[in-house]
Amino acid sequence: MNAPSPRMTPLVPAGCARIGPICSIPAVLAELGFDATELLSGIGFSPSLFDDPDQVMDYRDGGRLLAACAARTGCAHFGLLVGQRCSVAGLGLVGGLARAETNVSAALQTIVRYLPLFDRGGVLTLRLDHDAASLIFGVLTAGMAGADQLYDLAIAVAFNTLKDLCGSCWRPTRVTLPHRAPADPRPFRSCYGAEVRFDEAEAAIVFDRFYLGRPVAASAAAERLRLLDRAAKIESMLDMTFVERVRRELRASLPTDWLTEEEVAARLMISSRVLRLRLAGTGSSFRAIMEELRYETARQYLATSVLEFNDVALLLGYSEASAFTRAFRRWSGAPPSVWRAAQAAGRGLPPSSRDAPIRPSPTVLARGSRERA
Repeated sequence: MNAPSPRMTPLVPAGCARIGPICSIPAVLAELGFDATELLSGIGFSPSLFDDPDQVMDYRDGGRLLAACAARTGCAHFGLLVGQRCSVAGLGLVGGLARAETNVSAALQTIVRYLPLFDRGGVLTLRLDHDAASLIFGVLTAGMAGADQLYDLAIAVAFNTLKDLCGSCWRPTRVTLPHRAPADPRPFRSCYGAEVRFDEAEAAIVFDRFYLGRPVAASAAAERLRLLDRAAKIESMLDMTFVERVRRELRASLPTDWLTEEEVAARLMISSRVLRLRLAGTGSSFRAIMEELRYETARQYLATSVLEFNDVALLLGYSEASAFTRAFRRWSGAPPSVWRAAQAAGRGLPPSSRDAPIRPSPTVLARGSRERA
């Protein structure tokens, strides 16, 4: 059978992803003893949505869906259960490209490179240390319900992907998740067979970098050129803006590093001057994008983890908690302690910041940079 034309597959808009990894939601609900049709319809989702893995869904809707399913079923690890059912094959063309590489390192770099063809609401990073490798997932979308469930799902998919690529004997050395621990963490430890740490700075799977040099299990290298050609055609049709490209580079480096303007320009293979001019042409700036990401990241940590304010400040690149507190008050209209308490009480965000991207004024940005010194 001939491969379908790339134009027959819907393109993924910014902030959205294909639903392949969550197509098992009806089956998971049934396994938990619930009527999937009734439950999904009750929260505003048609069960037929999950019949086509190439359907596209906004990340906010995906987070809301997972959060509602977890709440209705009383299963705190619902995202984990869904993610356990998806492997590299569930990544569609991107998974096929990974399987066509000759070794695990190239396969992972391919997934990182082509992820926007499948998912434009998250970013993947492959980080190498002395003897360890980390596959790290980050959410780009701000102010989103169910981010903790999405992280659980994404790391479970990453786990299965690595197992598919490395072989069934592969095991991680550690898994980290950026949200508070559930009342019963045993399903996570049972799934990964390794240490699982909660309330960490990032969602990551850490493993021995020895595996990066291993050949891909059951490689489909003969298909590589055809798949690359198809990927190039789809990529050329994506409407990715320059601002989104800058945001993706910055988000992929978090939380271990806050890239400078020069470093981002180098990654995009342009000069700092060209980067500034292109952003100015869109009405944005490098500093504005960075401030927006700081606010989004701060909300994630405050809403889903029990990290202390000092720790959050350091992860955001602030030298002291007081500078972070002043910045967060400007962004949201409330200090972080009040914002977190409101979240815990179910009152949500202050009206001034509800789901809206921040656009700091030049005066605010200049003052913020002095405070971080």
